[in-house]
Amino acid sequence: MKKILAIIALALAYCAAANAQDHIVTRNGDEINGKVLEVSSEIIKYKRADNPNGPVYVLDIDEVKSIQYENGTFEDFGRKISIPGPKDIPDSYNYILNHPEVRYADIKHDYNPSYYVPWEGDPYEPWIGGVCSFLIPGLGQCVDGEWGRGLGIFAANVGLGVLELIEFSAIGYGAKVYNYDYYNGSAYFSDNSYLYGGSGALILTLIGHAALNIWNICDAVRIAKVKNMFYQDFTGNLSSVSMKLEPNLALVPNVSGAVVPTAGFSLSVKF
Repeated sequence: MKKILAIIALALAYCAAANAQDHIVTRNGDEINGKVLEVSSEIIKYKRADNPNGPVYVLDIDEVKSIQYENGTFEDFGRKISIPGPKDIPDSYNYILNHPEVRYADIKHDYNPSYYVPWEGDPYEPWIGGVCSFLIPGLGQCVDGEWGRGLGIFAANVGLGVLELIEFSAIGYGAKVYNYDYYNGSAYFSDNSYLYGGSGALILTLIGHAALNIWNICDAVRIAKVKNMFYQDFTGNLSSVSMKLEPNLALVPNVSGAVVPTAGFSLSVKF
């Protein structure tokens, strides 16, 4: 009888000891019984139940799913999103910092190049892009990392150049026919469609070609500014306040009460 009572007493003591333990569950499914000594924002320190006088073990807070304390308190550690610090920036962040090759098409609606302010370390120089596109259409876009856009502009310029040569040839052929008919006394009946049609088409093509190249230069400058603003935003250097001075025309009453248009300037501040 005494042995049975002793066994029951030991069993109760074991159950009581088990219930007096902290129960740690990790995210990979491991269960640890022990005594939690410290819980911080980064680590958890504990001692194992099977070796209470042994070493102190440490778990990263992100490895712990929950803790059931001996007093019945339950603490659930939701999955935390860790923000990389200066020493643990992922490779993708380092790549963007060293190679800011973001596509202009993906960010062109997020930044207004009118508010661009140069910052030390900007990866692109707007004036270099503009000069390159002035010398060779599309080259500025390539310098800014937009190779597809730059090659497309270059191809469009080549196509317009070929078209202009064809139109020049049509004008030359029309002038040759006109001169031949004129000196042979049949200028009144000459077919001048090549001369007039080629001239009109050439004028339109030259206007379109000039407009394309003006846009091409402005586009190269704009791409460099927008990409620099993205880089500044990523590195935390983009200013949250920007100012812009613009000409303004307003209707202002004069001394006699008449409303007259008045020219001036308006200062817009963007936060």
